[in-house]
Amino acid sequence: MKKSFFSGLMFFLVMGVSLAAEHSGGGHELTQVLGKIVNSTILWGALTYLLYKPIASYFRDRAFEEKSVYERAERERKEVEENLRKVLSRVDNLKKELDEIKERFRKEAEKDREMIERKIEEDLAKIKRFSELEIKRIYDEKLREIKMFALDISIKEAEEKIKKRLDKGTQQAIIRRFLKEIERVN
Repeated sequence: MKKSFFSGLMFFLVMGVSLAAEHSGGGHELTQVLGKIVNSTILWGALTYLLYKPIASYFRDRAFEEKSVYERAERERKEVEENLRKVLSRVDNLKKELDEIKERFRKEAEKDREMIERKIEEDLAKIKRFSELEIKRIYDEKLREIKMFALDISIKEAEEKIKKRLDKGTQQAIIRRFLKEIERVN
């Protein structure tokens, strides 16, 4: 404080001397200038004395407040950086989880595809067996029908041949032989 007071006093003395040099014409003017210098010095000294503590306190408080704001901003910056790091880590984890889920679904889809293919093969085998059985059944049925048809034709032809070969005398001879056989068996 003493340093600034003396600096101010020196300033006013230099100012007073320079003004006195300009107005060197009369003594009265020099007294006025010196009076003004003394008055200014007293005014500035009183102002400095009265305002030094409040101004110093204001600047100290202001510096403390600015330091607090800076420290709070620094803490918030660090918190934001930490949160950002956590978010980025979570995003990386989510990417890994997504890749794991994709891989699991791919494996399950592969299993399902294999199971479906196996089921289709089993169903095709069943259909093939059923078709073979159905074809055999239809074949056997049609074969029976053909045999019956052939039998009918054979019977009709045999009937006609027998009718042609049998006359009344041959029929009576067969009947007599049949009756003799019956009598002999009884």
